[in-house]
Amino acid sequence: MKQLILCKILKLPVKRWKEYKELELHALRTEPRAFRYSYGQILKKPADFWKKDLKTKDIFFAEINNKLVGMATLTYEESPKAKHIVTINRVYVHEDYREHGIAELLLHKIIEHIKKKGYVKEIRLKVNITQKPAISLYRKLGFRRIVTLKKELKVKNHYYDEYMMEKFV
Repeated sequence: MKQLILCKILKLPVKRWKEYKELELHALRTEPRAFRYSYGQILKKPADFWKKDLKTKDIFFAEINNKLVGMATLTYEESPKAKHIVTINRVYVHEDYREHGIAELLLHKIIEHIKKKGYVKEIRLKVNITQKPAISLYRKLGFRRIVTLKKELKVKNHYYDEYMMEKFV
């Protein structure tokens, strides 16, 4: 790991929706194997789409010198029978800021946030099996692989498997 740099973890006010859009589109363009949606699907979404996301979703951002460099989203189960399960998705750190501990800091903050809810007992996530640094980080944070999902994503006529991982809190 490179030298740790000063990074702030925060939730964005709606007025910063353009920065969120810019980071998300960059992530989809540069790491297509890591996300369910494609750049083309999201590119033309209107401002209201981005604003609604920031208003209604638990999205955490990593910021360095007022620049967004990373993000992750929480998805909560709606069914009362599965309300104890939360999924972390859309984890991304800009390539210029990797290997500085930013993803780990972001995930620690998210896990801390989840634990404060009290009712959450399980955290899940999916990761493309080619994303070795991400898998290592998730293992370090206590996640374990529970299943391999075959051909879960198709990017440019190539199929990719994903691991589903879980951590109990």
